[in-house]
Parts: sequence; C-alpha cells; structure tokens
Amino acid sequence: KREITAVASRMGVPAQKVVVAGYGINAPADRPAAKENRVVLFASQWPHKRTDIALRFLDYWLRESKFDGAIDCIGILSPDMKKPAGSNWNWIGRVPPAQGREMMRRARAIVYVSEYEGFGMPPMEAILEGTCPVFSDIPPLREVMHGAGHAFSNDSKESFAKAMQAALNTSPETIRSWAGELSRHHNWRLVTEKVLREIS
Repeated sequence: KREITAVASRMGVPAQKVVVAGYGINAPADRPAAKENRVVLFASQWPHKRTDIALRFLDYWLRESKFDGAIDCIGILSPDMKKPAGSNWNWIGRVPPAQGREMMRRARAIVYVSEYEGFGMPPMEAILEGTCPVFSDIPPLREVMHGAGHAFSNDSKESFAKAMQAALNTSPETIRSWAGELSRHHNWRLVTEKVLREIS
C-alpha cells in the first residue's frame, strides 16, 4: 500500500484507494520432527535478499558462540559472493520445495535476511513447520510475523547474534503458540471477506 501511494505521489497523480486484503495460510503442520543441530540459511542471488549480510553475520556468530552444528545454505549464491571458510558450512544450492520444508522442519533455526519484501513467506513457513526463524527487522516482516520469531537489525552483527541465541533457546511450546496466532491473523476466510466487501 505504501509503495503504491509513493508511486502516485512521484507521478503527481491522485492516490487511489488501496485495500490491504492480506494473505491466508494453511493450518500449522502437525508433523513433529527430531531436531538436528543445524541452521538453515535461505540464500539468494537477488541483491535485496542480502545474502552477503547473512554470510558475514553467521560467520561472526559461529566464531563468537562456538556453535558446533551445521549451516545448511540452500538457494543460489551470486558467483562473485565470497563464501566463509570452515567445516560448519554446507553449500547445498537449490532444493525442491518438499526437501526444503523437511530441512526446515529438522533445523533448530532458519535465517532469512532481506532489506525489501512484498510479504516474506519463509519465516512464517518455518514457524508452521515447528522451527524458530531469525529474520531482518524490516516493516513487511514485522507486519507479517506479529511478534513471532526473532528479528535483528541488518546493521548489527551483535543484534543478529542475540537473535540467534534466542531462537536456539525458544521452546517448542512457544513456537506452537506462534503458529496458532499466525494462522488466526493470516486466514483465507478473513481475506475473502475483505475482498467481497470491497467488490460488492
């Protein structure tokens, strides 16, 4: 909504009415999985996803926390992006959706770094799969997550390290509670009602 209003302002045209209908999600998965000592990083070659920050902050956190698990990096990295060294890192690349969900379900945390989003699905999907997300503290993700998960500043590796430790210490009960809240906020019935009210 803010983007459309800003474009109208720049073009000098009247701002049109914009209704935020939202998005719906399915009920949380009831498929508990044994957790492995792994963190899943969602990487991307798109500049706004800021995989460069993710790699730098995770490398810092690994050194500071002495985390002895694995970092599974899924997605496509830019060819010129420097990869951190160390035996913790698994450079997996693109995976089918079902495999990605299973990796998410078995991880102790997922990491999602971005500076610009339309909605931002992976942090919410992680919670629905029973895993705590660590994500950039930007307006779209704050709006989507409704206080669930652990946000960090893209400008602070210390903020990231704090969010990572909080995620690893988040209980399954808390994550289930978050999943229920997100399901209530992002509900297809509510979205449909908003749309019907506006077009009727």
